Amino acid sequence: VPSNRICSNNRDYCRKHSTYSDSQSSTYKRNGRRFSITYGSGQVSGYVSQDNIAVANLQVQGQTFGEATYVDPNTADSQFDGIFGLAFPAISSIQTNPPFVNMINQGVVDQPIFAFYLNKESDSSGGSAELVLGGVDPNHYTGDFTYTPVIEQAYWKIQIDGINLGSEQVCSSYAAIPDSGTSLLYGPTEYTDMINQAIGGQENDGTYIVDCSTVDSLPDITVYISGNPFVLHPQDYILTMTTESGDDVCISAFVGSDTLPFFILGDVFMRKYYTVFDMGNNQVG
Repeated sequence: VPSNRICSNNRDYCRKHSTYSDSQSSTYKRNGRRFSITYGSGQVSGYVSQDNIAVANLQVQGQTFGEATYVDPNTADSQFDGIFGLAFPAISSIQTNPPFVNMINQGVVDQPIFAFYLNKESDSSGGSAELVLGGVDPNHYTGDFTYTPVIEQAYWKIQIDGINLGSEQVCSSYAAIPDSGTSLLYGPTEYTDMINQAIGGQENDGTYIVDCSTVDSLPDITVYISGNPFVLHPQDYILTMTTESGDDVCISAFVGSDTLPFFILGDVFMRKYYTVFDMGNNQVG
């Protein structure tokens, strides 16, 4: 959570973002322990604090959080103020229960589950995505959920049965993490390169560019989970960007990492499939 103490050194950030003032809160409790975290968007640092928080009508007493007194200047134009962690306590950078765990422990949610709806048209205008804490929204999905167990309570790590490109198997059983905080689809380079080369991608500084005229003829990519196929059509995994000159550029959503021992099923996947995270039964649907 960005502190208003940022403003003395980073006025540009404070003009564009909401900040937290511990001096104006009667329920604030000082902890004072220092923290520093590096995200993909840059570094934040500050000290640990405690206060009551509210999300819509859900109130949590005594939530411990990182009060950031420094944020990377490059984040000034970001379209978010802070980060609301929804994974397990084991990966908390400040060794505390995330807000949703405290919501469960304090009995403020109906069920120990949360669910994401991410619309294809999701953008800065808002109104096209939804997070439900304590339940699901049946207005945004049809059919039954396919559940699969969480294999490690850190990130929401599951085991997928495999991935196919058309009728060709890319990989068999592999760990994967559905993650709303990741925009694209990440995986070990040997597998993402296999996909990107098969769809005619041309590598450019880690990004694979695809001829836009070929998109409709590209094969489907299928992720198998608990024996069920979850299909991504080329229109799902190819992203179209418009350059400053007005030209369209088509980019593959598959990004490789030489150090990643699992796949990350980011927003490209979660936009296609309504996803529920079940802490009570240790599973994802």
